[in-house]
Amino acid sequence: MSSETPAPVVLDAKMRFLRTEEGGRLRAPADGVRSQLDLGEVKTSCIVHTRDARKEIALGEEQNVRIELIFGSLYEAAARRLINIDLYEGNKLVARGRTIETRVEEG
Repeated sequence: MSSETPAPVVLDAKMRFLRTEEGGRLRAPADGVRSQLDLGEVKTSCIVHTRDARKEIALGEEQNVRIELIFGSLYEAAARRLINIDLYEGNKLVARGRTIETRVEEG
């Protein structure tokens, strides 16, 4: 990674994507789905990855994921304070969970 590209800020988390009847998604999201991470006063874009090589993230099951902040250098301090995590797609809450660890990933 070049010195011009900041290292990504990553949250290791336990997340549960809400089922349709809970107001969540209609279908399970694919690995690499883009969501909005609620940081309190602001939401920021992120990419959610599975931790176990699954192609999709099952609805209604708590599972370990890796959340990469797209604008991590701007929001690293806020992300480090997160305990409870809410992910949105537009105005719709699609997942809830909790932080296991926040780190800066070195290339």
